[in-house]
Amino acid sequence: AGGLQQAIGQQVAGERPLDRLVACAEHDRHGVRVVRVVPEVGVDRIAVSDPRLRQRSEEVKIEELKKPAFQAWLDDLVDTMYKADGVGIAAAQVGRSIRVFVAVEKDTPHVVINPVVVKKTWRTQDGEEGCLSVPGRYGIVRRHYGFKVRAIDRFGEKIEFDAKGFFARVLQHELDHCDGVLFVG
Repeated sequence: AGGLQQAIGQQVAGERPLDRLVACAEHDRHGVRVVRVVPEVGVDRIAVSDPRLRQRSEEVKIEELKKPAFQAWLDDLVDTMYKADGVGIAAAQVGRSIRVFVAVEKDTPHVVINPVVVKKTWRTQDGEEGCLSVPGRYGIVRRHYGFKVRAIDRFGEKIEFDAKGFFARVLQHELDHCDGVLFVG
């Protein structure tokens, strides 16, 4: 703990300052839960008037996943979501028109890349939603109660979510961002 405390507030040349550290939990490619302590950082969110929020996002090429800068950006996207007290965030919300979003399930952030809807239940449910792109505005939105999505994770591995209830709602909301659909309350 002493080394960690010494690191806070110090800056190594070319690196980000360690103003505040946060814990990020995720699963590695083998399904093992990994908790990392990282500096709190993030990327700037764009305004609701930005036209990029209403455009369909482009697929991410697999080669992009191998770039350290892209992996660091994914970390920043997760940090931005937590900093804004969100349960999901899409790349479009920070000005990148790529099919990437983060969705939280049971305190675990999932990075979802190139999502494709596999199945939706007929059953729908009305629920209150808000959006990090439209701060302070909430509204009732009808969503499918069950929702199945296939995608790849940050390592290029195939993933699939067969979600119900609140997590299904989060997936649908973030997928809307990938398709240029914006919640306005």
